[in-house]
Amino acid sequence: MPAIARTPLLVILLFIFSLTSTFGQRLWQNQGEPVLTPAGSERFIYADEAEYFELDTSIWQAVAARIPMEVERLNAEQGFAVEIPMPSGQTETFLLAESPIMESSLASQYPEIKTYVGYCPNHPDYYGKFDFTPQGFHGMILGTSGGTVFIDPVFHG
Repeated sequence: MPAIARTPLLVILLFIFSLTSTFGQRLWQNQGEPVLTPAGSERFIYADEAEYFELDTSIWQAVAARIPMEVERLNAEQGFAVEIPMPSGQTETFLLAESPIMESSLASQYPEIKTYVGYCPNHPDYYGKFDFTPQGFHGMILGTSGGTVFIDPVFHG
């Protein structure tokens, strides 16, 4: 095969890789603890120990469109790589697959609610369930050495 024929594939692979790493770098922004409550919102979460991140919801929508439906129940090993914030202030790559939990007629009434299962290839013991709703991004990660990790919006409204 001539070198020129391999170039488009290489360019496509580099483009896909750059999309994945761009999403991960810009999807979450590490923030300090919020001091002010946004207008029209109510503070919902107070924590003794926490890391605060801001999710760019427009990037999340682009990422979510690429997350595949799970093939095997509760198995995300073939999922789309998404960076998820951790208590250390860093992020971990999870492979997410959409994992619907609502009955189909209810899900059709609320298409804005999506649920996901996540697998962390770097830490095979980490197992996560995530959702994105009009109230924001939520997550629960089991199997970490520090105990269960919860990800919740600080504000509602």
